Amino acid sequence: VRVLAPADVRVVAALLAALPSQRLRDRYRPDELEAHEIYPSGIWHDDEEATFRWLALHYEALRTFYRQASARGDAVLLAIT
Repeated sequence: VRVLAPADVRVVAALLAALPSQRLRDRYRPDELEAHEIYPSGIWHDDEEATFRWLALHYEALRTFYRQASARGDAVLLAIT
């Protein structure tokens, strides 16, 4: 677990704001996600368009979370397991 200080949260929010879902779509590589066993592995080729829509939905929620946390001046606990 890491703590992102409010200044770091602002940086993350700005970086995410600069990468909207459509640009993420342009960089979406299901083969690489599978090859590197990116969680949730085993799904990236099921229905690539539906899977990307699922990914984009959660990505947009992440962007919103960081934008709101940044606006409030919050720190964020970050855990990647």
